[in-house]
Amino acid sequence: MFKAVFSTLSAAALGMATPAMASDPNDFDLRNITQQDVEEDMQEASIVLMTPYQSQIFSYLVVLKIADEAALAEPDVSDLNVRGLQYIERELGMDLNIRENMSVEQVGMLLISLPNLAARYGHGEADLSKALEGAIDEISNHFDPHTDYLNTEQIKEMQDRMNNQIVGIGVQMRKDIDLRELEAYSQNGEEGDAPAGNIRLDKVLEDGPAGRAGLRRGDIITHVDGIPILEKNTSEIVDLVTGVAGSDVNLTVEREGQAPFDVAVTRASVTFPMVESRVIQSSNIGYVSLSHFGNGSAAQLRAAINTLKNENPGLNGFVLDLRFNPGGYLNEAVQIADMFLEEGTILHEQNKVRTTTTRATPGDILDGAPLVVLTNTYSASASELVSGSLQDNNRARVVGNQTFGKGTVQTGTPLPNGGYLNVTIAHYMTASGDSIQGTGVTPNVRVDGPGGKRPVRVSESDIENFIPNPATGVDEVETDTICSPSVDIYADFQDAADYKAAGTPLDYELSCAIDAFDGSDSPFTDTKPAPKTGEMIFIPPMG
Repeated sequence: MFKAVFSTLSAAALGMATPAMASDPNDFDLRNITQQDVEEDMQEASIVLMTPYQSQIFSYLVVLKIADEAALAEPDVSDLNVRGLQYIERELGMDLNIRENMSVEQVGMLLISLPNLAARYGHGEADLSKALEGAIDEISNHFDPHTDYLNTEQIKEMQDRMNNQIVGIGVQMRKDIDLRELEAYSQNGEEGDAPAGNIRLDKVLEDGPAGRAGLRRGDIITHVDGIPILEKNTSEIVDLVTGVAGSDVNLTVEREGQAPFDVAVTRASVTFPMVESRVIQSSNIGYVSLSHFGNGSAAQLRAAINTLKNENPGLNGFVLDLRFNPGGYLNEAVQIADMFLEEGTILHEQNKVRTTTTRATPGDILDGAPLVVLTNTYSASASELVSGSLQDNNRARVVGNQTFGKGTVQTGTPLPNGGYLNVTIAHYMTASGDSIQGTGVTPNVRVDGPGGKRPVRVSESDIENFIPNPATGVDEVETDTICSPSVDIYADFQDAADYKAAGTPLDYELSCAIDAFDGSDSPFTDTKPAPKTGEMIFIPPMG
């Protein structure tokens, strides 16, 4: 796998003639690489990493090789290298006499000789190692929005997140962005800015820290420890809210019908269930939600569905709720899509070398029972693969809103320094052969807000430096129905127990999903045919 890379770098370090790099990217396959693979290839290339700095050298050069041979975005390797070396210059206050279009061997020789120069500036190898790891992080940020470098601490944090182990307050949250603010940001926003918006709680674990403190779904957070968060981006807000287990965070909360109030929440280790399930009794519909595609999510979803079927024979259908699901592991998504299909194509995956197709295996867990997939603009990546493929195979109707539009695949590559490079290596297309990159999955039934107000849409295409859609085809799915709440969603319904908890907003999107099974309206929603493409809509004059 990395043998050719390490052999080249080893020869360069020893001043020997270097063998030609394999030009066939098949020889640089990033799939299923383990740390053991890297170590074995390094041993075969006769490389012994004696110091942390030397491991950083080889990691830096491997990242450049990945950029050149495997990265889907095809970044300018010369530009990446200049950025990396300039980072080292800034951190150490040194002049490296950087030249453009340096070969990998030349860069390797420069970095190998750097300790002698650094010593004149009072820097030891520990300083060099830290600066070089920072340079690796710097260049990884200029591949594409989803390629990034993780150090050993960040790897542990990522593993905890994928296994639902988080030290926080037990909520799922998002920016509560006004449409006008988002439009202004899209037109005028600069890198590092964030569209204005406080935080809305979309989910609160009842037995979690926030739930025990009395917070509810739909609450708006305006301040964290007295710090206003209106202008902060989501990652900054997460940093404020999370912290050490046992410590307190003070939140200022706005709730419908109440004056703003403060509440102290004690942070704790929180485990979010990946799968939740129940029966919507009023319609005899099975409901399963998936928070993300983590390790074992397919097995958990299968178990939840089988339990619902066994305990409730004769269910009229199922809702698979993928709202706010940001994605996760591709293999889990493929298993979940396959779970509902007897036959057909699940996805096409197109990297720099070839296109591969994954097909369904026989066996529909629902035995053909009707299926609705619920999405919103925050449904991304693996969520879009599942919803799009089930839609393309006419296995499910998609209800909700246009999804985020992340149609790329990442894979993790271990580096000699113990870090990890998550790198974008492929586009994926749903069964129809169309890429959803930057466009998203079009719902069969679009859900509008109160008064027909369209919800704010966020998209992959809004992100700076996003990878363009490969233009594999035009999505032929058209929205045929529009569903919206018929009454004030904060009203106190007598028969809405299936759709809301006491004191929380009505889940009218779920109500629309239930309506989609038979086309009728619930007491809380109105449905109407969507205008056809090119159809004129009459708007009466005002006054």
